[in-house]
Amino acid sequence: MDIQDKSYGRGTGLHNFHNRFSLTLKMVLVTIVIGICLWALLDYVHTTKQH
Repeated sequence: MDIQDKSYGRGTGLHNFHNRFSLTLKMVLVTIVIGICLWALLDYVHTTKQH
């Protein structure tokens, strides 16, 4: 709220777009990291069961 109040009136649309883009980018990165971790875990479990 504080940051939005300070930037209100000067490039607010661009600021909001940047915030939304950053949030989306973080969500995508987190999803990719979780996906890789899950894939690695499943791969490890699958390999352990075979031996």
